[in-house]
Amino acid sequence: MKRVFNINKSILVVALAAMVMAFAACEHNENVSPREQQRVIVYAVGHEEGRATVKDNAELDQLLERFCSYAQGGSEVVFYNTATSQAPSDKGATTVRKDVTTFSTTDREEMKSWMKDMEKAGKTVSVKYDDKTGTWSGTAYVNAPNHEEVNDCYTGTLALVAMPAVTEPVIPGTVAALVVSPDSVLLLVKDGYLSTMVEDVTDGLHAGDIATLCGELKTVDDMNGESVLVLDLTREGSVLGQWRLSCMAVTETGNGMDYILSTSLYVPDAEGESITLTLRDDGTATYTVTGAEASSQDGTWSFGEEGMLCCELLPGEGGCWYINWLTNTTLIVSRPSDDGSAYYQLQFEK
Repeated sequence: MKRVFNINKSILVVALAAMVMAFAACEHNENVSPREQQRVIVYAVGHEEGRATVKDNAELDQLLERFCSYAQGGSEVVFYNTATSQAPSDKGATTVRKDVTTFSTTDREEMKSWMKDMEKAGKTVSVKYDDKTGTWSGTAYVNAPNHEEVNDCYTGTLALVAMPAVTEPVIPGTVAALVVSPDSVLLLVKDGYLSTMVEDVTDGLHAGDIATLCGELKTVDDMNGESVLVLDLTREGSVLGQWRLSCMAVTETGNGMDYILSTSLYVPDAEGESITLTLRDDGTATYTVTGAEASSQDGTWSFGEEGMLCCELLPGEGGCWYINWLTNTTLIVSRPSDDGSAYYQLQFEK
């Protein structure tokens, strides 16, 4: 059966946003926004991902200064504030802004100011620097760009084959491969490495299984000058694969005209559960719960309007979700409830 969280039963801790709001009320300081006091920001510098907790605007300025330095050093920097997807509008109603905003300047301080504005608006922000022109450029959007590539797909039998002579000295042993025909053996590469185990590169499939794998086919020469076929399964920022739910945040917004009333977090591990969402190339999905209330349900997924992730298996009655953050290791999605009284945010780890 479908897994629907009971929020009242599953409240384990009160989110930082709600706690900070309570402290602010006790201090009777109506001029300080809770979101200006505490931020949890996920970021990627090139292919490296990290998280930072900043306690006030001064620490945020320091973090943005670091991001500018990373960009100036030649790396693309992408970041997102995990708390601002529930930011209320001027009327107090929870909103999601769908427009894409771009900005460019030669002034570092102007760039930092724009980055801060976009962070407060709950957008994912991408920053680059052109050292030839001294120009900063930024893009801010609600949905993380979809990097799904159109790759070639091949069907065959998974197997372990002898390690080719691609290194010196030649390392003895076997590596994972897809045997399409006796003359077409595709070595499987993921994240730049050949694997000695089929399971490591195929999301749990085994040697002897018939499989259809999609990726970029390459031809490389071994140490003997002979051609070797390699199927690169690496997908940068792909939603495909197995995702473990690490946290669900539910923000209650009352009748949609009030500011945030409360935020609760559900952490599966804390209740002895593990929840996994598997998204496949063919559009099928599986939602698996292990623990006291173990269950498994199959369904489908797709990209909806504006690249939203749509899957009926997700909590909050399924629906389509804004993709706020997508890397090789982390997926964060969010959506308002159908009646506008709550806002859901799910964080998954690959």
